[in-house]
Amino acid sequence: MTDVIRKTYFYQDSQIREYHLNKPMDQKIWFRTADMFFDLAHSLTDSIAKGHPLYKPAIRMDDLVKDSDPIIHHTFDAGEGVLIPGEIIHHAKHGCKYFLILQPFGCLPNHVVGRGISKKLKEMYPNAQILPLDYDPDVSFANIENRLQMLVMNAKQEILEENEERDRRRSHHYMESDKKTYRRKKYGVEKTSGV
Repeated sequence: MTDVIRKTYFYQDSQIREYHLNKPMDQKIWFRTADMFFDLAHSLTDSIAKGHPLYKPAIRMDDLVKDSDPIIHHTFDAGEGVLIPGEIIHHAKHGCKYFLILQPFGCLPNHVVGRGISKKLKEMYPNAQILPLDYDPDVSFANIENRLQMLVMNAKQEILEENEERDRRRSHHYMESDKKTYRRKKYGVEKTSGV
């Protein structure tokens, strides 16, 4: 949540530093200080929460935007900007395959970013399923529900197929193991070579 609030300060500070923008000194100081404040708040939160056994630190903005630079440069400021591709890339690297991008209430920048990045992300992660979904008052509820159901049904089918493949490999492994055990017992051999 703090990334959504922080992104404006992060973008502005990055734009000033990287493009050497001629901004008033008070703006430069404000954006840099605000960005550093968010880093400090994250560090404090991490230090408190790391005592919990289930706590996993959230990825920091600096790390999040590095991977999304080939898609959207981290100084781009529109809608959720680099947060959408950055988080999808981060979670796809950790095994997540299904993503829902909600674009609320006619947010044109989010609409452009959310739909615009999907093709590139699917090229990077062909197994990922990305559903950009406009959630506006004038959008049909049936359309939203149908698209969500398709995403869920595809996920269920893929998980079912993965489980069947895993079970098939597991049963094959056990059958091979049983054959080796049978040979050892039948022929009185402790170790079999090449079998």
